[in-house]
Amino acid sequence: AIDAAQPGDVVTLLKDIDTGNNNAVETQGAFKITKSIIIDGNQKTIKADKTTFTTAASMFNIENGAEVTFRNLTIDGNGKAKHGLNIYTNDSAEAMSSVKVEDVTIQNCTGYGIVCNGSKLTVDGITTTGNGWGGINVDTRIGGYPKAELVFNGGTINEANSIYFENTVKIKEETNTANIVKGT
Repeated sequence: AIDAAQPGDVVTLLKDIDTGNNNAVETQGAFKITKSIIIDGNQKTIKADKTTFTTAASMFNIENGAEVTFRNLTIDGNGKAKHGLNIYTNDSAEAMSSVKVEDVTIQNCTGYGIVCNGSKLTVDGITTTGNGWGGINVDTRIGGYPKAELVFNGGTINEANSIYFENTVKIKEETNTANIVKGT
């Protein structure tokens, strides 16, 4: 359904899904999204299958300037997937990849629940739990373009390493509703 979707389409899950990694390697995802779509989980779960998810690929890679919304979904790495969402914009990209998360749970990944690498992430309701490295990683590559952006409007991040800012020079706190701690 993701491959068949046109930009602007809504892909709605009709049932829970166990997925393999579709021969994806570490820097790839079981699902690669390169167009602007909405994934409506419809309160369903996408889970890495214990026997067919054989590498440390992410569940979803969002790249090439895609603008994607994930809503009402549980992403379960099941101890196999590296990251739940891996959002990536390369140095020569014409458009920044952008993801909005609305009422999403990301759990049991070996890495982070979400990695936002040189991209934009807006969170309007998230729960993360059991992710090996932490909840969210925001990475502005050293000397790279573009710079990562995070707008966090609420959620529950249960890992000790909740939001980790990597390769940042300056963190600007827009409101007094959050304490921001730069990782070491």
